[in-house]
Amino acid sequence: MKTPNRTVVALALLWAQFPPGTWGAPDPCKDADRVLGGSRTPDSWRSGLLNEAKFRAKGHGDEVKGLDRVSEWIDLADALRRGGVERDRRHIPFFEQLSVQHLEFARSGVRAKSVGRFEEGFDPKALDDLEEEARDHRAEGSMTYSWWWRWNFRLAKAYGYLGTGASPSSRDRFPLDCSLLEEKFPAVVLMPFSDDGVGCFVFNRLHLSRIYPLGLANESKMVHRMRMSPIEYMNHDVSHADMADLSVLRLDREDRLERETRLHLSLLAELDDLPKGERNMVEDGFFKISHELGIGLTGSLDMLAAKAGMDGFLDSAHYSSEDEEKLRLFAETLLRVDRRLRGGKP
Repeated sequence: MKTPNRTVVALALLWAQFPPGTWGAPDPCKDADRVLGGSRTPDSWRSGLLNEAKFRAKGHGDEVKGLDRVSEWIDLADALRRGGVERDRRHIPFFEQLSVQHLEFARSGVRAKSVGRFEEGFDPKALDDLEEEARDHRAEGSMTYSWWWRWNFRLAKAYGYLGTGASPSSRDRFPLDCSLLEEKFPAVVLMPFSDDGVGCFVFNRLHLSRIYPLGLANESKMVHRMRMSPIEYMNHDVSHADMADLSVLRLDREDRLERETRLHLSLLAELDDLPKGERNMVEDGFFKISHELGIGLTGSLDMLAAKAGMDGFLDSAHYSSEDEEKLRLFAETLLRVDRRLRGGKP
């Protein structure tokens, strides 16, 4: 089996269109006291694809929520990758203020008494202990990458379990899965965030980046028709991260990563020309195929070919009739992009 080229896989999304030398930000390797230093996300992405205010001004709603965070996540991931940061040794100042925000977000759930719905294991003292721990790590300069995701895991776990989203035997799977993904650092960057709602646009732009958001909820959430407590919800995000990363590695192993990258960048450009309503439907279709099913763009084209057209593709998706139009519009847009990339050939 070919060893994946970590640099190509991890930075394919950005490097394909924006060579690092053109980004105009300081090299974090030259600044030992600062891991996240300066703006590294290309300006054209900040002003366009990652600009939530721009989409809001066009009438978009919750589907674009959280786009501004993506810019910070890409900055941090790039700094970690370029800086040769050890996951369990280097203090990351970026986490200092985030830890305060995450604790306040968690406490707001307690104040709202949403945790009263959790059936077992809620530990209000755990939040005080985690606050003290964060304060100590901040003072000692030891907020490492490894500490950060484990601390967020315990923050989510403090809420207890509903028992509907995971069986007792599977509840400890989260740290194991994260440890396996953590071994791929810095190619893989897990990004816990206070999840007050993010839209499908966020995940669509992170496709191929190997940056995986892990949602920290402060109340139970309905996911796939199941009500999940915060730890079950975060575990659900870990399973998506694991599935997505296996997909990226498979694309690299099959020498299809470059094609997937071209398709992704071209699809995002194509969406800019669509009316808001149609764009939202295509974005949601892209989200369902790539995030929920882990199929991706080249995989979607393979399905369209293998299933003899659109009807077979829709049947394979196993979605309700209300989603069929979204998936149909996504597939039609993807086929149009693919034809253009192949020089207009059918």
